[in-house]
Amino acid sequence: MADSGKKERTPEQQAKRWENRFKKLKAFHEGNDTWPGKDDTCEGKDGKEIKIGLWATRQRKAKKGKKGKSLTSDQIEKLDDIGFPWKGKGKKKKNDGDSTESSSSNDSSS
Repeated sequence: MADSGKKERTPEQQAKRWENRFKKLKAFHEGNDTWPGKDDTCEGKDGKEIKIGLWATRQRKAKKGKKGKSLTSDQIEKLDDIGFPWKGKGKKKKNDGDSTESSSSNDSSS
């Protein structure tokens, strides 16, 4: 009967919390012109720190149904509407010509 320290939230409380985090994510993106990395934070209620980057990562996992979490279609639509990157931040493709060089490397030389 150990207390995990976590409060059980009602579905209404969970929805309100998600909406608040969504607004923080949107504000972070608009204010920084980038998406939060895993360790990025922002200020929440009463000056408490919100790990907004971790929250964003959890949304990606929830969309995939990982760890028993899920997103509603409305939540997915809201994230899509602000251009949320489902693949994650920091996993940039190389656009410096490497991809074209590697695809042309299959051609035989003259």
